[in-house]
Amino acid sequence: MPDIKNGPNSNVPRPTETGDGTQKLVGNQLFDIEIIFDNHLQNEYVLPTHAILELVIEDDLLKWPYRGYLTYKNINEGLERSKEIDGKPFYIYRMDARDELKLSIKTNSEEDLPKDIWYMDFDMVIYDTEDLPSGNTTEKVKRVYFHDKRYQIMMDKKIQWSTATTGHNINIQGPPSLASDEDRSMLTGEAIKALLSDAGFADSIDEDNWDLGVSTTFYTSPANSSVAEDLTQLLKRHVCTGGDFSLFKIDRGSGKWQLKSAQSFFDQAGKTPDSPGPLQIEHLFFEDPNGDAGNTTPFKAPIGKDESKGLELDIKSSEWGKITTYEFVDMSGLDNSKTLISKPVNWYDPSKKQFGVDYEDNEVENVKDKFKEFYTDKLYPQNGASPLFTLNQTKTNQYNIENEFCYATVGCGINKITRLSHGMSKTLFSGLFLNECIHLRLIGSPHRLAGKFIAIDRMNGDDNEFDKKLCGQWFVVDVKHIWQHTKYVNDVLAVKVHSYQEIQINEEIE
Repeated sequence: MPDIKNGPNSNVPRPTETGDGTQKLVGNQLFDIEIIFDNHLQNEYVLPTHAILELVIEDDLLKWPYRGYLTYKNINEGLERSKEIDGKPFYIYRMDARDELKLSIKTNSEEDLPKDIWYMDFDMVIYDTEDLPSGNTTEKVKRVYFHDKRYQIMMDKKIQWSTATTGHNINIQGPPSLASDEDRSMLTGEAIKALLSDAGFADSIDEDNWDLGVSTTFYTSPANSSVAEDLTQLLKRHVCTGGDFSLFKIDRGSGKWQLKSAQSFFDQAGKTPDSPGPLQIEHLFFEDPNGDAGNTTPFKAPIGKDESKGLELDIKSSEWGKITTYEFVDMSGLDNSKTLISKPVNWYDPSKKQFGVDYEDNEVENVKDKFKEFYTDKLYPQNGASPLFTLNQTKTNQYNIENEFCYATVGCGINKITRLSHGMSKTLFSGLFLNECIHLRLIGSPHRLAGKFIAIDRMNGDDNEFDKKLCGQWFVVDVKHIWQHTKYVNDVLAVKVHSYQEIQINEEIE
């Protein structure tokens, strides 16, 4: 279980600024931190690390833009009242959400660290500022809120766009006005890619990790719709193979957008004892002083034995890999009763003046089978993991259902596969992201990312029914990197969709 050399080995962090003011020592780990303000007018301003009071960067799987805030010491409004350069103020906020904030954080180590895991490099824009209360007029404190630069541009930009007129629609051979509605449609994955390209973001698309989908759509941007709003609408219509939903995210290593089915993440979790998948990035262990060291609990997640991959796969550490406190909750009973139910999709086809309803694919027992196929069966132990998806007779006898409605037009509902986004996909989404969850606060490290898996196990103690749910592979949904003047921590939120073995639950009750 290799540790990074010079890694954290103290619970009492000691911040120290070194060199040119862009390095900080937290615990016994040295970090290179560079924060640059740029208003596109004068010289960039590099904020020294001693001025950082708090820096929070959030990585949220369900909201693709990285975002956060920076709180810094601004003594005597020093950033804006410094000496002039060439007759211009040293720094003046533009106040149009185009003040750029460039963030670069690297682990300074003797080890050759994989950059896509251990380095953070972002181009943000400041969208709001706040003057915080301070003791006097000299000791000023300012907070700036930031998010991904591309997201701000997408919210601001409105373009005339349609699947019928974009040059990326290969079905259009002549004037769009002469094409059929079917030819004006595109696969939703192709449409999303075309929208981003036409909006000027072609270089930000990861072509190798892009799901084209099985649903089609004929979409024209409303007059007042921004690129960000158009993107949201297209993502809602996207259906992956088999009826699964997709996740749209930024790969931190490349900085590019990826569009992937939810099950594609679980495909890479790993499900054999000594072979963690490429997305099981870390192995954590409970600190259990009352455990019986002579009765070791079987590991409930794959555990890597290849030390050559100890800094990129199933990472283990005696310090920042230890869980000393946690918050765990089961799925809410109200969420379960309102979301894990049959969602028949009612539709109307105006071209045929025909009503219809899709029931079988959206019936809750069939959706549970898909949930097991897409997610649970991909996890450890092989052929043993059991889905956390509780049913009862009120659901299975169809007393508790939620009717969904779809006005069927070409590509937006006339295709049965496309209509799965209104039924099955919603239930799968709820079963994944409203399931049992855990919140961890850990000694900070840059290698923690959303969209990865963490393994949680006990080193000792008796095996029990509760640990079948608590221990195992967790899917990371949200990670906050929190830098304060004296410490660096991670807040990690993860969900779990399976138990190590089947838990006995009576589903025959009403």
